[in-house]
Amino acid sequence: TAQYFAAKASVGCSTKLRRALFAHVQELSFSDLDRIGVPTLITRLTGDINQVQSGLNLSLRLLLRSPFVVFGAMVMAFTINKPASLIFLAVIAVLAAVVFGLILGSVPAYKKVQGELDTITGITRESLTGSRVIRAFGMENSEREKFAEHNGSLSKKQRFAGKISALTSPMTFVILNIGIILLNYSGIQVNTGSITTGQAVALYNYMTQILVELIKFANLIISISKFITCMNRIDEIIETEPAMAFKTETPAAQDTDNAIEFRSVDMKYTKGADAALSDISFTIKKGETVGIIGGT
Repeated sequence: TAQYFAAKASVGCSTKLRRALFAHVQELSFSDLDRIGVPTLITRLTGDINQVQSGLNLSLRLLLRSPFVVFGAMVMAFTINKPASLIFLAVIAVLAAVVFGLILGSVPAYKKVQGELDTITGITRESLTGSRVIRAFGMENSEREKFAEHNGSLSKKQRFAGKISALTSPMTFVILNIGIILLNYSGIQVNTGSITTGQAVALYNYMTQILVELIKFANLIISISKFITCMNRIDEIIETEPAMAFKTETPAAQDTDNAIEFRSVDMKYTKGADAALSDISFTIKKGETVGIIGGT
Protein backbone atom coordinates (compact mmCIF):
# COMPACT_ATOMS: atom_id res chain seq x y z
CA THR A 1 0.00 0.00 0.00
CA ALA A 2 2.82 2.39 0.88
CA GLN A 3 4.61 1.65 -2.40
CA TYR A 4 1.43 2.18 -4.43
CA PHE A 5 0.61 5.56 -2.89
CA ALA A 6 4.27 6.66 -2.95
CA ALA A 7 4.46 5.89 -6.68
CA LYS A 8 1.14 7.63 -7.31
CA ALA A 9 2.19 10.73 -5.37
CA SER A 10 5.67 10.99 -6.91
CA VAL A 11 4.47 10.51 -10.50
CA GLY A 12 1.60 12.93 -10.00
CA CYS A 13 3.90 15.52 -8.44
CA SER A 14 6.48 15.24 -11.24
CA THR A 15 3.75 15.48 -13.89
CA LYS A 16 2.35 18.69 -12.44
CA LEU A 17 5.84 20.06 -11.86
CA ARG A 18 6.85 19.35 -15.48
CA ARG A 19 3.67 20.98 -16.73
CA ALA A 20 4.21 24.07 -14.57
CA LEU A 21 7.87 24.35 -15.61
CA PHE A 22 7.03 24.00 -19.31
CA ALA A 23 4.27 26.60 -19.00
CA HIS A 24 6.67 29.00 -17.30
CA VAL A 25 9.34 28.46 -19.98
CA GLN A 26 6.74 29.43 -22.59
CA GLU A 27 6.35 32.79 -20.83
CA LEU A 28 10.08 33.58 -20.95
CA SER A 29 11.32 36.02 -23.57
CA PHE A 30 14.01 35.25 -26.14
CA SER A 31 16.52 37.22 -24.08
CA ASP A 32 15.67 35.03 -21.05
CA LEU A 33 16.16 31.88 -23.13
CA ASP A 34 19.52 33.17 -24.39
CA ARG A 35 20.63 34.06 -20.86
CA ILE A 36 19.52 30.80 -19.20
CA GLY A 37 20.39 28.54 -22.12
CA VAL A 38 18.20 26.09 -24.00
CA PRO A 39 20.33 23.01 -23.09
CA THR A 40 19.91 23.57 -19.36
CA LEU A 41 16.15 24.01 -19.81
CA ILE A 42 16.00 20.68 -21.65
CA THR A 43 17.95 18.98 -18.85
CA ARG A 44 15.74 20.46 -16.15
CA LEU A 45 12.56 19.48 -17.96
CA THR A 46 13.73 15.89 -18.38
CA GLY A 47 16.56 14.56 -16.19
CA ASP A 48 16.07 16.89 -13.21
CA ILE A 49 12.34 16.22 -12.90
CA ASN A 50 12.96 12.47 -13.23
CA GLN A 51 15.45 12.71 -10.33
CA VAL A 52 12.86 14.62 -8.28
CA GLN A 53 10.30 11.89 -9.00
CA SER A 54 12.72 9.14 -7.96
CA GLY A 55 13.85 10.97 -4.80
CA LEU A 56 10.28 11.72 -3.75
CA ASN A 57 9.27 8.10 -4.29
CA LEU A 58 12.16 6.77 -2.19
CA SER A 59 11.53 9.36 0.52
CA LEU A 60 7.88 8.41 0.88
CA ARG A 61 8.54 4.65 0.78
CA LEU A 62 11.70 4.31 2.86
CA LEU A 63 12.99 7.56 4.34
CA LEU A 64 9.97 8.62 6.41
CA ARG A 65 10.04 5.41 8.44
CA SER A 66 13.64 5.79 9.58
CA PRO A 67 13.20 8.71 12.05
CA PHE A 68 10.28 6.94 13.78
CA VAL A 69 12.29 3.74 14.24
CA VAL A 70 15.47 5.54 15.35
CA PHE A 71 13.83 7.83 17.90
CA GLY A 72 11.44 5.07 18.95
CA ALA A 73 14.40 2.80 19.75
CA MET A 74 16.00 5.62 21.74
CA VAL A 75 12.81 6.18 23.76
CA MET A 76 12.49 2.45 24.47
CA ALA A 77 16.12 2.38 25.58
CA PHE A 78 15.33 5.12 28.11
CA THR A 79 12.53 3.00 29.53
CA ILE A 80 14.98 0.13 30.13
CA ASN A 81 18.05 1.87 31.52
CA LYS A 82 18.79 5.60 31.54
CA PRO A 83 22.63 5.42 31.83
CA ALA A 84 22.85 2.98 28.91
CA SER A 85 20.36 5.03 26.88
CA LEU A 86 22.76 8.00 26.99
CA ILE A 87 24.95 5.94 24.64
CA PHE A 88 22.00 5.81 22.21
CA LEU A 89 21.59 9.57 22.48
CA ALA A 90 25.28 10.20 21.75
CA VAL A 91 25.36 7.72 18.84
CA ILE A 92 22.26 9.25 17.22
CA ALA A 93 23.62 12.80 17.63
CA VAL A 94 26.98 11.87 16.03
CA LEU A 95 25.28 9.94 13.22
CA ALA A 96 22.90 12.82 12.49
CA ALA A 97 25.86 15.21 12.27
CA VAL A 98 27.75 12.84 9.93
CA VAL A 99 24.77 12.15 7.66
CA PHE A 100 23.70 15.77 7.28
CA GLY A 101 27.33 16.83 6.86
CA LEU A 102 27.68 14.38 3.98
CA ILE A 103 24.44 15.66 2.44
CA LEU A 104 25.69 19.25 2.65
CA GLY A 105 28.93 18.16 0.98
CA SER A 106 27.34 16.08 -1.76
CA VAL A 107 24.63 18.55 -2.83
CA PRO A 108 27.13 21.12 -4.28
CA ALA A 109 29.02 18.24 -5.92
CA TYR A 110 25.88 16.97 -7.63
CA LYS A 111 25.02 20.54 -8.64
CA LYS A 112 28.31 20.65 -10.57
CA VAL A 113 27.47 17.27 -12.11
CA GLN A 114 24.12 18.55 -13.35
CA GLY A 115 25.80 21.72 -14.67
CA GLU A 116 28.26 19.62 -16.65
CA LEU A 117 25.35 17.56 -17.93
CA ASP A 118 23.85 20.81 -19.24
CA THR A 119 27.08 21.39 -21.17
CA ILE A 120 26.97 17.88 -22.63
CA THR A 121 23.36 18.43 -23.70
CA GLY A 122 24.32 21.75 -25.31
CA ILE A 123 27.23 20.24 -27.25
CA THR A 124 25.07 17.35 -28.47
CA ARG A 125 22.30 19.73 -29.52
CA GLU A 126 24.76 21.99 -31.38
CA SER A 127 26.33 19.02 -33.17
CA LEU A 128 22.97 17.66 -34.30
CA THR A 129 21.69 21.06 -35.39
CA GLY A 130 24.88 22.04 -37.24
CA SER A 131 25.91 18.63 -38.53
CA ARG A 132 26.01 19.81 -42.17
CA VAL A 133 28.17 22.80 -41.31
CA ILE A 134 30.52 20.63 -39.21
CA ARG A 135 30.96 18.20 -42.10
CA ALA A 136 31.35 20.97 -44.65
CA PHE A 137 34.30 22.46 -42.73
CA GLY A 138 35.76 19.08 -41.70
CA MET A 139 35.32 19.76 -37.96
CA GLU A 140 34.28 16.23 -36.97
CA ASN A 141 37.50 15.46 -35.07
CA SER A 142 37.47 18.70 -33.10
CA GLU A 143 33.82 18.15 -32.17
CA ARG A 144 34.65 14.61 -30.98
CA GLU A 145 37.55 15.95 -28.92
CA LYS A 146 35.37 18.68 -27.36
CA PHE A 147 32.69 16.14 -26.47
CA ALA A 148 35.27 13.71 -25.04
CA GLU A 149 36.79 16.50 -22.91
CA HIS A 150 33.48 17.50 -21.35
CA ASN A 151 32.41 13.87 -21.01
CA GLY A 152 35.62 13.17 -19.09
CA SER A 153 34.98 16.20 -16.89
CA LEU A 154 31.46 14.93 -16.18
CA SER A 155 32.87 11.51 -15.26
CA LYS A 156 35.37 13.05 -12.82
CA LYS A 157 32.69 15.14 -11.11
CA GLN A 158 30.39 12.15 -10.84
CA ARG A 159 33.14 10.06 -9.25
CA PHE A 160 33.96 12.85 -6.79
CA ALA A 161 30.30 13.17 -5.78
CA GLY A 162 30.04 9.39 -5.51
CA LYS A 163 33.07 9.23 -3.21
CA ILE A 164 31.46 11.70 -0.81
CA SER A 165 28.21 9.72 -0.76
CA ALA A 166 30.10 6.41 -0.42
CA LEU A 167 31.55 7.56 2.93
CA THR A 168 28.12 7.30 4.54
CA SER A 169 27.91 3.51 4.88
CA PRO A 170 31.36 2.85 6.44
CA MET A 171 31.09 5.84 8.77
CA THR A 172 27.67 4.78 10.06
CA PHE A 173 28.95 1.21 10.58
CA VAL A 174 31.97 2.44 12.55
CA ILE A 175 29.96 4.77 14.80
CA LEU A 176 27.27 2.21 15.52
CA ASN A 177 29.78 -0.54 16.26
CA ILE A 178 31.51 1.82 18.68
CA GLY A 179 28.09 2.29 20.32
CA ILE A 180 27.62 -1.47 20.56
CA ILE A 181 31.06 -1.81 22.19
CA LEU A 182 30.09 0.86 24.69
CA LEU A 183 26.92 -1.11 25.44
CA ASN A 184 29.15 -3.70 27.10
CA TYR A 185 28.60 -1.42 30.07
CA SER A 186 25.11 -2.99 30.27
CA GLY A 187 26.77 -6.43 30.53
CA ILE A 188 28.57 -5.24 33.65
CA GLN A 189 25.24 -4.05 35.02
CA VAL A 190 23.81 -7.56 34.43
CA ASN A 191 26.56 -8.97 36.68
CA THR A 192 25.77 -6.43 39.37
CA GLY A 193 22.04 -7.09 39.05
CA SER A 194 21.09 -3.54 37.95
CA ILE A 195 19.38 -4.87 34.80
CA THR A 196 18.30 -8.31 33.66
CA THR A 197 19.80 -10.31 30.80
CA GLY A 198 16.61 -9.77 28.77
CA GLN A 199 16.93 -5.99 29.15
CA ALA A 200 20.56 -6.11 27.99
CA VAL A 201 19.55 -8.14 24.93
CA ALA A 202 16.76 -5.62 24.25
CA LEU A 203 19.28 -2.78 24.29
CA TYR A 204 21.39 -4.59 21.68
CA ASN A 205 18.27 -5.19 19.57
CA TYR A 206 17.35 -1.52 19.67
CA MET A 207 20.87 -0.59 18.60
CA THR A 208 20.59 -3.08 15.73
CA GLN A 209 17.30 -1.50 14.65
CA ILE A 210 19.04 1.86 14.48
CA LEU A 211 21.83 0.26 12.46
CA VAL A 212 19.40 -1.20 9.90
CA GLU A 213 17.52 2.07 9.44
CA LEU A 214 20.67 4.14 9.08
CA ILE A 215 22.15 1.71 6.56
CA LYS A 216 18.93 2.15 4.60
CA PHE A 217 19.26 5.92 4.97
CA ALA A 218 22.90 5.76 3.86
CA ASN A 219 21.88 3.97 0.67
CA LEU A 220 19.40 6.78 0.00
CA ILE A 221 21.95 9.57 0.46
CA ILE A 222 22.83 9.64 -3.26
CA SER A 223 19.18 9.80 -4.35
CA ILE A 224 18.31 12.41 -1.71
CA SER A 225 21.29 14.59 -2.65
CA LYS A 226 20.33 14.44 -6.33
CA PHE A 227 16.71 15.15 -5.39
CA ILE A 228 17.65 18.30 -3.44
CA THR A 229 20.04 19.51 -6.16
CA CYS A 230 17.56 19.00 -8.99
CA MET A 231 14.71 20.58 -7.02
CA ASN A 232 16.83 23.70 -6.44
CA ARG A 233 17.66 23.85 -10.16
CA ILE A 234 13.98 23.64 -11.08
CA ASP A 235 13.15 26.35 -8.52
CA GLU A 236 15.70 28.66 -10.14
CA ILE A 237 13.79 28.52 -13.43
CA ILE A 238 10.30 28.77 -11.93
CA GLU A 239 11.35 31.80 -9.85
CA THR A 240 12.80 33.56 -12.92
CA GLU A 241 10.62 36.53 -13.81
CA PRO A 242 10.12 37.02 -17.57
CA ALA A 243 11.93 40.09 -18.89
CA MET A 244 8.96 40.92 -21.11
CA ALA A 245 5.61 41.35 -19.40
CA PHE A 246 2.25 41.78 -21.07
CA LYS A 247 -0.77 43.65 -19.83
CA THR A 248 -3.40 41.35 -18.42
CA GLU A 249 -6.40 43.64 -18.92
CA THR A 250 -8.29 43.36 -22.20
CA PRO A 251 -8.49 46.66 -24.15
CA ALA A 252 -11.90 48.04 -25.02
CA ALA A 253 -13.24 46.90 -28.37
CA GLN A 254 -12.77 49.47 -31.14
CA ASP A 255 -14.54 49.74 -34.46
CA THR A 256 -11.47 49.62 -36.72
CA ASP A 257 -10.06 47.62 -39.60
CA ASN A 258 -6.66 47.42 -37.88
CA ALA A 259 -5.68 43.97 -36.56
CA ILE A 260 -2.29 44.96 -35.09
CA GLU A 261 -0.90 48.42 -34.52
CA PHE A 262 2.57 49.40 -33.21
CA ARG A 263 3.20 52.94 -32.04
CA SER A 264 6.78 54.06 -31.36
CA VAL A 265 7.91 50.61 -30.15
CA ASP A 266 11.46 49.99 -28.91
CA MET A 267 12.92 46.54 -28.18
CA LYS A 268 16.18 45.35 -26.69
CA TYR A 269 17.28 41.89 -25.56
CA THR A 270 18.94 42.77 -22.26
CA LYS A 271 18.75 45.76 -19.96
CA GLY A 272 22.31 46.88 -20.70
CA ALA A 273 22.23 46.38 -24.47
CA ASP A 274 21.36 48.91 -27.15
CA ALA A 275 17.90 48.78 -28.64
CA ALA A 276 17.59 46.30 -31.52
CA LEU A 277 14.51 48.18 -32.77
CA SER A 278 13.84 51.87 -32.21
CA ASP A 279 10.69 53.94 -32.73
CA ILE A 280 8.86 51.32 -34.81
CA SER A 281 5.35 52.23 -35.94
CA PHE A 282 3.18 50.25 -38.34
CA THR A 283 -0.36 49.02 -38.84
CA ILE A 284 -1.58 45.66 -40.12
CA LYS A 285 -5.09 45.58 -41.53
CA LYS A 286 -7.47 42.69 -41.03
CA GLY A 287 -6.94 40.03 -43.68
CA GLU A 288 -3.46 41.28 -44.66
CA THR A 289 -0.50 38.91 -44.83
CA VAL A 290 2.76 40.34 -43.48
CA GLY A 291 6.18 38.75 -43.73
CA ILE A 292 9.09 39.73 -41.46
CA ILE A 293 12.38 38.69 -43.04
CA GLY A 294 16.07 38.99 -42.13
CA GLY A 295 18.35 37.75 -39.39
CA THR A 296 16.95 40.18 -36.83
